[in-house]
Amino acid sequence: MCRFLAYKGRPLLMADLLVRARNSLIAQSHHARLWQKPVNGDGFGVAWYPMHEDPEPGLFRSVEPAWSNANLNSVAHKLVSRCFFAHVRDATAGSPVSQLNCHPFNWQRLVFMHNGALEEFERMRRPLTARLSDQAYHWLTGSTDTEHAFALFLDRLGFTVEPGLDALADAMTATIGELLAMRRELGIDSPCFLNFAVSDGRHLVATRFVSHAEREPHSLYTTSGALTLDEDGRFRVMHADSGAPDSVIVASEPLTAFESDWAPVPRNTLILVDAENGMTMRPLDPAA
Repeated sequence: MCRFLAYKGRPLLMADLLVRARNSLIAQSHHARLWQKPVNGDGFGVAWYPMHEDPEPGLFRSVEPAWSNANLNSVAHKLVSRCFFAHVRDATAGSPVSQLNCHPFNWQRLVFMHNGALEEFERMRRPLTARLSDQAYHWLTGSTDTEHAFALFLDRLGFTVEPGLDALADAMTATIGELLAMRRELGIDSPCFLNFAVSDGRHLVATRFVSHAEREPHSLYTTSGALTLDEDGRFRVMHADSGAPDSVIVASEPLTAFESDWAPVPRNTLILVDAENGMTMRPLDPAA
């Protein structure tokens, strides 16, 4: 059911989290620890904001497993970024494995990814597309529930190029609320799991959410501080005593050997990271 990470902070070599960390995302692509299906081999994607003056992210996606793609390993060891997303895919049953369906998805400055599923999405696809503006509908290229959710998100955001943190958070809450309302209208009562993440390169919004009161959402963790190497060459995060943290990571699983450095995100929570890397959380109640 996919694994992902989002990083925002000081300039960081992408390989530090994708390759070199003990439980790196590439390690999770073939041996995820916190999901009953450990293999996420249906493609991968990375989106990164460049260090030069270009507000739009680069994007590299492939249907190959992350663990066997030599280009990913090479690129990750050369790219430095202040903000990047990475995702390894375990395709939902019935969803084609194609490059168009690999996360993250991108529109201008925005990147978006998802761990989870809108169960029974095939029943939702046509009524969801009917709700989309022409701009959102014609933007779609793939067939995933995630890309359709992103198209709805873009509509609720008004396709704003520089939205700001509050607008991103409001659009995320509205999108989830509309998806849940649509499912109720269609009589779909199976749970949906919506760990979303979106960024414009300056701000980051993520969710840990499940629609069913008796089910647990998929795993999600955060950490903030300075990523350092200990004397044994292992990564850990040194938390700041005061002020804005050096960096923030949101990830499906702790990436480093020191799991005490990571905090599980409470169920049905909205995570907000501002331009200075300050992180706050608030309850996510789409019906409110």
